[in-house]
Amino acid sequence: MTRITCLFVLAICLGLTEKTSGQTVSYAAGAFGQPATSETSFEERLQAIEDENARLRSESIQLRAETDRLRELIDSSEINNAGDIEQTSFLTPSPHSCDGCRDCGETNREGPLGRFCFEEMAWKKGNGWKIVPFGRLRADYIYSSAAYTNDAVIVFLNPRSPGISEDSTSLTAKQSQINFALTGPTYQGWETGGIVLINFMGQQPLRNFSGANIVLAYGEIKNDGWRVAFGRMLDLFGPINSTTVNQMQQRGAGNIGIYRGALNIDRYLTLSDTHKWTLSGRISQPDISDYAAVPLINGQNNGWPNIEARVGVELGATQEFGRPIEVGISGVVGELQAVLPAIAGGLILPGADETIQVGGACIDAQIRGEIFGFRGEVWWGKSAGTYFVASLQSINPETDQAIESVGGWAEIYCNLTSCLKTHVGYGLDDPRNDDLGFLDITGPGQISFNDVAWWNVIYNVTDHFEVGLEVSHRRTRFLQSANDNEGTQCHVSTAFNF
Repeated sequence: MTRITCLFVLAICLGLTEKTSGQTVSYAAGAFGQPATSETSFEERLQAIEDENARLRSESIQLRAETDRLRELIDSSEINNAGDIEQTSFLTPSPHSCDGCRDCGETNREGPLGRFCFEEMAWKKGNGWKIVPFGRLRADYIYSSAAYTNDAVIVFLNPRSPGISEDSTSLTAKQSQINFALTGPTYQGWETGGIVLINFMGQQPLRNFSGANIVLAYGEIKNDGWRVAFGRMLDLFGPINSTTVNQMQQRGAGNIGIYRGALNIDRYLTLSDTHKWTLSGRISQPDISDYAAVPLINGQNNGWPNIEARVGVELGATQEFGRPIEVGISGVVGELQAVLPAIAGGLILPGADETIQVGGACIDAQIRGEIFGFRGEVWWGKSAGTYFVASLQSINPETDQAIESVGGWAEIYCNLTSCLKTHVGYGLDDPRNDDLGFLDITGPGQISFNDVAWWNVIYNVTDHFEVGLEVSHRRTRFLQSANDNEGTQCHVSTAFNF
């Protein structure tokens, strides 16, 4: 076929012509553009052919390269037993700089745990779905001069035991994670996706059992004006968190909000380049037993979901670190089924059921700067122990009375360099003493006050290796003041992010 084409082109060059409407028309130029008249020189016709030949040669080289690339891609692919997951070299983190990827043309992205090329790391499924695995291998060392419950995180101190040394050391890797980020197809401007975060704290972290713990698992669909999310996600009530080496982020000592199943709707209103409102609402699971597992204190499901809402405003032009100012107001209302206890023979026994009203309000604020910044919350809560209000206490176990509490936290941070950051903060949780009681009449009583002051420094040695040091001082008080406890903690962590 190639030889026939060459002979045909040669024949054209030798001047094969025909008469059209009394005018001689040459196909030497007409084959590749507009018909040329007989006055067109032989050199011009030959140049046109050479130019077109060069273009075709270039296209041929590109097609051959694309064929070779596809052949290599097919050879390196692995199809799972179901035949729908394509795993290729996407498992290898991108070696390219953050200004782009030479292979896929996608810009490298900054994920929760480091920089990566989305296209190279993705597991591709059919219908446009991609799954990106990421996570961390983390080791924690904790020293405390006072006893606390969990070996991997600190929420509050245990009642003091006079005359007994409470110094303790803990080495753990429970905060390691295996996670998955999902992106799906776009439907008429709506983007789909989701995320799954798993650590190894166990189903009830405060009981010191290792095992898989589903932290987050939700899907979402969103566009520039709306977002709908469903699944297990962070609470809307008390939505921001401090930056600490302690992975509980000082929850129970001023910081509130954890995670639970919910159906969430966000509305984004961008009024200008420097003014954005976010209106959020959701229904959520009223009772969770991940951290508070005692029904007499935690309460039970009463058949109605909690309702959470938040109104937030962001001010200033968008920077690499976000908008400079953000302020929000959030709240929660709901119901719990409490158990009215009766005291008999020194033990507390369950009695009649009663309904407890749940409520809370929170103001959060953030000031973001390239070097310095501030964030914090102040709040009031009632029967909201599952949100870490009142140090995980919702109900008086003696009287079934709702426990009210006030508290908050504040943190100042400084980016010393692009890799070195430090944070200083304080948080407190102060339940109303008149609302508290005794789970065991011989015990210390419920927690009446819990606070913490902390300082830390976090150093990103590389994009994938991080070390942290935190020193904190805690005080936990109980109804029986003889059991009040106080101590200093030193927390060191190292983590490989992938």
